[in-house]
Amino acid sequence: MKNKTLVILGILCLLVLSGCNNLNFLRGEPSITGYVIATSEDSILVVNTEPEDFSGAGGIEEFYDAVWVSNVTETVDVGEQVNVWFEGGVDQSYPAQAGMGELEIMDSRIPDGADLSEAEALRSALSQESLDPESLVVRSISFDDNADEWVIELRDIHSYEDYTIQIDDQGS
Repeated sequence: MKNKTLVILGILCLLVLSGCNNLNFLRGEPSITGYVIATSEDSILVVNTEPEDFSGAGGIEEFYDAVWVSNVTETVDVGEQVNVWFEGGVDQSYPAQAGMGELEIMDSRIPDGADLSEAEALRSALSQESLDPESLVVRSISFDDNADEWVIELRDIHSYEDYTIQIDDQGS
């Protein structure tokens, strides 16, 4: 009986310790996952890349969740992909507004043959003067090794106008 109790306690300790290495175990799914499209002081605008279809309920067919996340304590750059867990309530304006509970900055990939990272290429595309980054969603990002350029497809969430932007891959 004593050995059985020790085995159960040992298994519980292992589960708790392995959970400490994976904080998602403790905090659940992120409140939003997406690209940082804009920043201001201690806030970031995160836009999800996966649209929701509300047409069955009389809404729009292609809705992209967007949230201004405040109280950001880490340095986050435009173009980075993040997971955010909210703390407190969410103001349901569009974009919504919420306080940051936790933030995870995802690694930005650099494909074979590329000099720029995905985040750097997206940041360059969003800096185009003719675009209003606060109304854009990232549809796709790809690297064309033959042309040595990034191809970034964006959509304006208000007009549904699509933009394809090519960014020369130039190493720093």
